[in-house]
Parts: sequence; structure tokens; C-alpha cells
Amino acid sequence: MLNTKRFITSAAAVAGCLLSTLPAAAEVKIGEADGWEAYTGGQVNTFLTYAFGDAYPPASINPATGTARTIVPGGGLTGGVIPEVDGNGDPITTEQGSVSQWRVRNGFSPNVMAFGVRKQLTPELKLKAQFSLWGTIEPPGQQKYRIIEVDFREGYGAVEAPWGTVTIGRHLGLYSRGIVQMDFDYAHQYGVGFHGNLSGNGPTAGLIGFGVLAAFFSPGIMYTTPELAGFQLNLGVYDGVQIAGSWETTRTPRPEFEATYKLETDAFLVKAFVNGAYQKLYRIALADENETMYGFGGGARLEFGPIHLGGGGHYGRGLGLYYALQGGDTSVGPTVVNPGEQAFELRTFDGFAVFAQYAPGKFDINLAAGQSRVHLLESDKTGPEADNTSVIKTQTGISAGFVYHITKSFHWDIDYMRAMFRWYKGEKQDVNFVNTGVTLNW
Repeated sequence: MLNTKRFITSAAAVAGCLLSTLPAAAEVKIGEADGWEAYTGGQVNTFLTYAFGDAYPPASINPATGTARTIVPGGGLTGGVIPEVDGNGDPITTEQGSVSQWRVRNGFSPNVMAFGVRKQLTPELKLKAQFSLWGTIEPPGQQKYRIIEVDFREGYGAVEAPWGTVTIGRHLGLYSRGIVQMDFDYAHQYGVGFHGNLSGNGPTAGLIGFGVLAAFFSPGIMYTTPELAGFQLNLGVYDGVQIAGSWETTRTPRPEFEATYKLETDAFLVKAFVNGAYQKLYRIALADENETMYGFGGGARLEFGPIHLGGGGHYGRGLGLYYALQGGDTSVGPTVVNPGEQAFELRTFDGFAVFAQYAPGKFDINLAAGQSRVHLLESDKTGPEADNTSVIKTQTGISAGFVYHITKSFHWDIDYMRAMFRWYKGEKQDVNFVNTGVTLNW
């Protein structure tokens, strides 16, 4: 099966790309011709980061056999290892060791450049097209000779009319969109949070993986209704997802939805959302065998003056820890099971996160906490390999940050996060992250 650790950095990148869908500090108009208006927006940032704590844990010992168990890939943090050594200075592979690593890198949002055009065809009909590019300052694998690849992350066209908006192309999906926006607005827009991978390139993950599933950019068609008494409905169909190594194929697009409610007065602002996604999966080797990956989520935020509070959660099968409908080893159950049980069955996930922000204007104080959980299958508990494997159980994170807005477009951040990982067979890992840096956006 596919090792989901490879996806941690990709998952972290999702939140950075959210920048291109949200209001920038000051959108810049490039020019106008034949009724078309061209504009741009984006940001650049740089952070000095330090991670310290426990290294990835060694597998626990099965007391019945005296051999080390296999840790199912997909949770925890890798990289930056300082091994424990014996009297001869040789690494002790059965000891956990520690991590200690400095980086100069991008944060939760990468370097982004967005371009768009729009035209008011009639008083009631508007056309818009936008694409965005993102990239990081840090190369893959900390190898300075490696080329930084530019990601064509977003590219879509939209028609806006009194009956609603139709968006066609690659854009941010609907499932888990609300909670990622909350993490962006109230915690890590100008910060770092969880590093995702100590030796890889970013962006970082903020609180993603700790009660927050990242929404993902996908090719799709989305319809957004007009807002009615504060309510709005978004419906979309997207290119299907699959899980390499197990459920390798799909036959239909993936439906997603998000319903939102907004109430704004002079004294306060309330926003709430519910969303979901569904995908049928099939195996190439056994055409009639299928599985269902699905997820639901919801949350709400309240703003009164400088005090901003919010929270939300998610639940579903095959979701993964880092981004919506991730799949991978953590999502897929044992390949060898008891008679009558299904191999490659999808595990259930849930999580929650809460946010608090004090933002009087010149500075922000941000607090956040969350936890993601993986639930064992019956085959995990009683199957032939039940005593020989260990699945990640929980990922818990707490974060705090201070942002000083030097100008409307220039921001300085210092933030801290503690990430705590626990496995079902007793393995554990605790890592701390301290970060500081600046962001320039427009």
C-alpha cells in the first residue's frame, strides 16, 4: 500500500493555496481593456523555525513473540533525528532518540501569485477567470541544488448572475472548506504551526492533521445559490479520487456540498457551515468488490468586536489524517483478515478543533487546539496480524501565536505549537515547534 507520509507535505500545501480564494490585503488592478479588468494578488513570506522533541518512535515489542511490531505508516513526524548511542558511540536502534532542527522556510501559506480577469457583460451578468501559482523558498529534501517547481494550483472560470454562480475548472473543494478557513483566519494565516515534514519542502500545516482536514483543489463544476436570509448552498461534482494499492479505480465523479449561514449586525457576526463528500471506490483485481469513502463536517464562528471564537469537527470513512478523502495506509485496513471479513476495509476517522483570537487591530493573539482520531476495525482487533501491527490512535495539537501588523500588507509573527502523537500499541511522540517570520501580501 501507499505510504501516506509522502502526502503530509502535499496536505500542508493545501492551506497555503487557500490564500488565493480569500481576500488579499489589497488587490492590485493591472489594467483594463474592452471592458475586461485584470488584477493580481498574492504574498511572499519567510520564517525561521525550530523543532525539538521526540524522534519517530521505535515499534513496541509483541510479548508473545518477542519481535517488534510494524507501525502502520501515516501518523507522527519524521526527520531531524538525533539517535541515542551506546558506550561506543553507535546508534541504539531500539531507543527513540530525539529531534532538533532549524529551518528557513515558508509558513502555512506559501509564496502565491494569483492573476484574474473579469467583465460585467450586463448589469446582471458577470464573467470571471482566475489562476494562481504557488511555490516555496525551501527546496525538497534540504538539497539546495534542487529546482523549486511552480505549482499551477488553481485555474477556473465563473459566471455570476442573479440565479447564482457557476464555477468550472480547478478550484477549492467544498468538503472541509469551512474549518480550513477558520484555521487560516484565526490561527495561522501569518504563521507556521505544524511543520508536516522536517526535511521536506512545504508549506507547513498549521493545525491540519489535528482536528482539521485540509480541503483540496480539484477539477470540478460548482453551483452556488444566491444568499437568501443569510443562507447559501454550494453544490459540486469533482474528479473522482482513488487509493493507490487497494481501491485503485472510480467510476463516477465525486459529489460535495457545503451549506452556510451568515448573520451580521453592528454588534456581532455569526457564521456556520455543514459540508460533506462521497466517493465510491472499486478494485481492479475484483471488479465487483467496492468500498465507500465519505465524510461530513460542520462548525461555527462568532465575532464580537475584537474577540473571535470558532470551532468545528468532522467524521467519516477513509478520510485520512491530513486532507479530505486522503486514503493511504492509515485509511485502509489489513490486507490479511479472518474468514468472512473484508480485506482493505476503510477505517473511520473523526476530529474536532477550537479557535480563539483577540484582534483589536494592530496585533492578533491566536490560540487553537484540536485532535484527530483513527478508529480500529474489527480486523485490526482480532485479525491474524492484530498483535503485530500498531495503528496511529490520536494526533493532538495546541498552538499559540502573536501577529503584529506593521502595515496593512506587512506582518510579523511568532508562534508555538506542540504536537502529540499516540499509537494503539503504546508508542508515542511529542514534538514542539517555535517559529517566527514575516509576510508581505497584496
